[in-house]
Amino acid sequence: QPELEADRFCRGYSLGASGVYWRPYIEGTEYGWTYNNASNDAPDLPINGSLLRPKLSFSWGFEFDIGYLFLNDDWKSDLSFTFHQGKGSNNFGDEWNQVIIPSTAYLEGIIDGDNAGSFENAKSHIHSDFYRLCLSLSRGTFTSRLLSITPGFGVTATWLNVHQTNKFSNEDRNVLVEKKESDAWDFGPTGLFGSRLWFGNSGFSLNNLFDLTLGFGKTDIKQNCYYSVSPDTNSTLIRDNGIRFSPKAHVLLGLQYETYFFEESQHLTLLAGLDTYIMWAGNRTIRAINGNMPQFEEKDASSFALIGLTLSANYQF
Repeated sequence: QPELEADRFCRGYSLGASGVYWRPYIEGTEYGWTYNNASNDAPDLPINGSLLRPKLSFSWGFEFDIGYLFLNDDWKSDLSFTFHQGKGSNNFGDEWNQVIIPSTAYLEGIIDGDNAGSFENAKSHIHSDFYRLCLSLSRGTFTSRLLSITPGFGVTATWLNVHQTNKFSNEDRNVLVEKKESDAWDFGPTGLFGSRLWFGNSGFSLNNLFDLTLGFGKTDIKQNCYYSVSPDTNSTLIRDNGIRFSPKAHVLLGLQYETYFFEESQHLTLLAGLDTYIMWAGNRTIRAINGNMPQFEEKDASSFALIGLTLSANYQF
């Protein structure tokens, strides 16, 4: 109840746990393109086709938080850890004389023989591992009886691993396998801002949390491609690594309920809300440059995002 907030005397440690039901959004996951043609030779012009991407699904993750509320001026420190594992897949089969061409680090000409660049079937599997560790310090400030804001600052470390496996097969059941791995880590300062609007004395409030991190770190990329007929002679392995700059933003909008126990010395909050985490320059791949000699370069950095629902509980002792 907002009008009693100044009289609260619960201070000390808090523990929180959240279940996150998020769906990843990952750019740079195209694994092939299709075109309509009665044969597997060079496509008829103009080419009429479309890109293929794995379909990512919702999955559960978790977040743990430990905090400490100081006696003076509602200063609060928090250490939170977040983990989410995403997954997705997609299958393509020969339909209406469509054939498929790999679209990433695969080089046409790596496989000898006619029709080497075209396949009738393909499938792609992808999974992502996301970790986030954030240490922050914030202060709650009342602007009116029913509205408060919470500015803060901190530091954040982020790890993101994206692994994708693509397999292409032809009518002779020969298989081209392509594996892409992007492992990234960064660390940087974080700015936070939260607001809370109470619905009278009901215990319910509308909460908003926004934070922005400027991350600096390293990305390691590896792409391996081989042909099942002769993997020793028809294969490529390309690696790259480098320093990166990856800004990221997190936005949470939710409905919260709070209540007090033991003569208002302990505090429980329950929250359900919509959550979005965006990581610019999160996923990186290697692309082939067409030409007489094989050349490779790092593709423009692609975004990574997590979008979904967060359910959390926090207890202030």
